[in-house]
Amino acid sequence: MTAKESKIQELIPNLMRDLRNDAQDALHNTEHQVSSFFNRLADKGSISQAEARQLAGEAAKRFQKNREDMSRYFQQKVGKAVSVLPVPSRDEIDDLHRRIDQLRQRVDRLAVRLER
Repeated sequence: MTAKESKIQELIPNLMRDLRNDAQDALHNTEHQVSSFFNRLADKGSISQAEARQLAGEAAKRFQKNREDMSRYFQQKVGKAVSVLPVPSRDEIDDLHRRIDQLRQRVDRLAVRLER
């Protein structure tokens, strides 16, 4: 792996995390603004307090679903971004560990033969 590929490999998860956090912050701010809007409508008498609570509750459910959808979206995108980089899979790493163990055992057996 080149130094450039290594740097990209490090940057993509951080970039995606930052984007996800920014999106979550924007969603949180929007949720707060919507709730405040319903409260202002109720304070002005445009809707009742009960209607404001109901609308805020419905909006909160939608925001929760949007948060879950956004989380899945970012997980998929990070997985896709990382998959195109020359990054070994967990299975490939496990195979390498097994191969290293086999080679270590072989070296140990050869060392014993040499000591005789």
